[in-house]
Amino acid sequence: FMFEFYAGILEYLGARIDIAFNIISALSFTSFVFLLFEFSSRLFKNKIVGIITPILFFFSSDLSFIQLFQKYGMSFNSFYHHNTYVVGEVMGQEMGRNFLYINTYLNQRHLLFGLGAFLYILHLALFKEKKISDKSLIFTAILIGLLPFWHIQMLLALYMILNVALLLFKDLRNGIVKTISFSAILAVPQLLLLKLNTVNQVLYNPGFTIHDNLSLPNFFLFWIWNLGFAIPLALFGLLVSSNFQRKIFLCF
Repeated sequence: FMFEFYAGILEYLGARIDIAFNIISALSFTSFVFLLFEFSSRLFKNKIVGIITPILFFFSSDLSFIQLFQKYGMSFNSFYHHNTYVVGEVMGQEMGRNFLYINTYLNQRHLLFGLGAFLYILHLALFKEKKISDKSLIFTAILIGLLPFWHIQMLLALYMILNVALLLFKDLRNGIVKTISFSAILAVPQLLLLKLNTVNQVLYNPGFTIHDNLSLPNFFLFWIWNLGFAIPLALFGLLVSSNFQRKIFLCF
């Protein structure tokens, strides 16, 4: 809610509300693209990979274009102005909807900010020398600790990735343990405060958008349809990657 809070501050200072949201969104979008470039180019030590990565991120790898061809034919104008999620059946099974669209980042303005923070913190936590300075460690821990009010899902994702990194990166274990521990000092009180002021409950609801029609064939069909070309490309990338790059992949 801090994203919307800052949009509210800009409105209070005189900006129109749509402009307030779009200013923060544009800054988040631009920062995220640069962070994605930096993260991927440093991981693969190749700036060409860094340029290709944002393109692949925003132009979805999913297979929904097949349904769009069926719906619009080869009309470029219809494709360009298409602004809805594809809903319908795939091979006779109800798939709910695809979600890897740029629409997602238009509807959820806080998401790109959260992803940018996520990438920046991972960059600080994983791309460092064996001996990390105390200042760098504390700075990273503070950034993680501030996330509950900004994007709690990214906080959870970071903790999961860092805990796997704890197992895979022997040289980084001491720094990761300290980072997680120090960040928890800031994060836990905020999480408790959120818990005290919400009626929401944590639910186990597997299957994402197909939870009402969940079966093993549907599960695989859903993810094959949503991830599409990313599946063979990711497996190929895994085969040709270095040991360090494979460990980063396994963390995710």
